[in-house]
Order: sequence, then C-alpha cells, then structure tokens
Amino acid sequence: MFDKLPSITSFISRDRNIGRLLGVALFILIILSILNPGLFLTVSNFKSMAYQLPEFGLLAMAIMIALLTGGIDLSAVGIANLSGVLAALTMIRFIPQGAAGWQITLVIGAAVALGLVIGAICGAINGFLIGRIGIPAILATLGTMQLFTGISIIITKGYAVLGLPDAFLYFG
Repeated sequence: MFDKLPSITSFISRDRNIGRLLGVALFILIILSILNPGLFLTVSNFKSMAYQLPEFGLLAMAIMIALLTGGIDLSAVGIANLSGVLAALTMIRFIPQGAAGWQITLVIGAAVALGLVIGAICGAINGFLIGRIGIPAILATLGTMQLFTGISIIITKGYAVLGLPDAFLYFG
C-alpha cells in the first residue's frame, strides 16, 4: 500500500509552488526560533497550540468539504458560534445548584446534542438556499453567516457566556 505513495521529493518537484511554500515556512520557523529562542520552540507553546488548534481544524474540515464539492461556506464560524452559544446557555440554565453527577452529565449531553442539531439545521438552511432556491453559495452563506452571528449577538447581548459547569470544562 505504501509503495504506491510518491516520495516527498517527487511530490515537491511536481509543483514548484509547494517547494516555495515549504521554503518560506522553514524560513519563518528559523527566523522566529532565532528571534524568540525561549518562547517559540518550547513545550508550553506546543501545548498551547494543541489546545487551540482542534477548533480551527474542525471548522477548516467543514469548509474543506464545501470547497471540495466546488462551493464555498462562509457561514461555518457563524454556525459554530450559534451552536456553541445555545449549548452553553442550555448547560447554564438547566443544571441546578447542587446537582448530582449524573444530572450534570445528562444536561451536558443534551446541550451538546442540541448544539449538533442547531448546526445541522443551519446547514440545512444553507443547503435549501443553495440547492432548492438556487442562490449562489457565496451569497447564501454570506447572508446566513450574518444572520447566525447576529442571532448569537442578540441572544447574548454581546456579552461572553460564563458559568459553564466544571465537568464540561474538563472535556472541552
């Protein structure tokens, strides 16, 4: 199986831009390592990146699916924002003071499921606008991005959502 994979050098030689991009990335890595020797290549920096990058990676994969099919999705961040806000507010509202562990787990599970359902509904709205009505993907997702982000701002009144349960913060 692995014998059919191209070597790195043949992959880079096929497209000169890939080699240039790798060269620029290596140059930036070297410069930042020289300029910030105690900060850039440290364990704490890699831990920080490992903690922050999964969210960006999930959103990038969602957008990648749209790009691979020849479309574009500008609303992915707005959908994630709305789903996260509603899930967080559900946790805060429905976990009573002094709740047992199983109650907290049940509400967290329901809130996460609600967030996934909201995301699916928002995606279905985009799909309907693009597939059935025929609005170009860039216009439909630009509009729904504004809509979903606006709904999130209206719900939270522009403030951060605070007070999530410790059990949820442990996982995510």
